[in-house]
Amino acid sequence: MSESCKLIWEVSDEIIGSDINVLWNMVHHEDIDSLAETINQSATQLKAWKCDWRIIPPKSHKVKWLRGYGNPKVTESGLVRWNSVVTDITREKEAELTEQMVLNDTIRVLISALEARDPYTAGHGKNVSVLSKKIASKLHLSAHDTAGLSLGALLHDIGKIGTPSEILTKPTKLLNEEYALIKLHSEIGGRFFEGIKFSWPIKDMIEQHHERLDGSGYPRGLKGEEIILEARIIAVADVIDSMSSHRLIALPQVCRKQ
Repeated sequence: MSESCKLIWEVSDEIIGSDINVLWNMVHHEDIDSLAETINQSATQLKAWKCDWRIIPPKSHKVKWLRGYGNPKVTESGLVRWNSVVTDITREKEAELTEQMVLNDTIRVLISALEARDPYTAGHGKNVSVLSKKIASKLHLSAHDTAGLSLGALLHDIGKIGTPSEILTKPTKLLNEEYALIKLHSEIGGRFFEGIKFSWPIKDMIEQHHERLDGSGYPRGLKGEEIILEARIIAVADVIDSMSSHRLIALPQVCRKQ
């Protein structure tokens, strides 16, 4: 083990020599399965290994984030070994966490602002998020993709912050010009997240949730596979919740098979 790795794990040659499992025992319990899975996949497929995981060195008891990558090689005895590089990315991860906390606070402010203007729309977003997750479960989407879908569904109508409140709360059928203003909300919502880095296509989910498979939707008239899967799921959940609520807002030609 290199001197830099000894510093990362806070170990000496004597400690490593006395217990071969000492490094593995430092792995954070929430990361053990994912780390083991990436190693097994690399070994069985003989493809490059890469993983981020946490350790808790017994000396400092401080959580550290590590990033490892390497190429597997089968030895003459049939064992798989890796020529690996491991680096300490704790500062990078802490910075990402801080950015995520700021972003989460911003999202909460936006949702609170929308709720203050129109409580129905905010509640509708939560309902659509729940329904979208149920659809994702039926489609066997990954936990990561489902988390992104849930966030996109929660925010899908956030652009209605830019819609006059008297239109949002109008109890009667909307006039054509009022409906035209309502239809701007998907583009407005997308602009809120312009340039913001997510692990998921949140901007596209917001902008495309009123697109339809036959091209009759808005704002771009996308068709079929031009519409991302997440937006199609949100569109279905959106219509279901709107139809089951006590308040329907001008939904001509939206109840189509997605």
